[in-house]
Amino acid sequence: MQEIFKSGEYYIGSPELVLDYEGLEALGSFGGICEIAGQKCASFECNSSSVSDSSGFVYSIENTLLALLPAALVNEEILKQKILTIKNNVLYNKFSGFKLARIVKFDSDFSVEFSGNTLRIAELDFKI
Repeated sequence: MQEIFKSGEYYIGSPELVLDYEGLEALGSFGGICEIAGQKCASFECNSSSVSDSSGFVYSIENTLLALLPAALVNEEILKQKILTIKNNVLYNKFSGFKLARIVKFDSDFSVEFSGNTLRIAELDFKI
């Protein structure tokens, strides 16, 4: 699968950390491309509780999905309920300071490629 996404800021991480019930329903539970509130999103099944990218950032996986979501979809109320905060484009647990996910800015349109257990988002490579 290869898809092109528009430039902008995107959340990369576990969707359960930032989406409400309706958003999670739209995203589905098996991965793929979808739209939430008219915005293109993607999710990918993972076999682990954490995934790292080629820059060395480690993402915590709540359930089984790693999501790519426009940052505008991050629900502030959900963050408050889960005692999470975003600082310097990184999603943290407020108490432990543990890094869970991040927001990445893409200055131009970018491709997302997924095959087997290999995912590439622009220049970031993942083994999921």
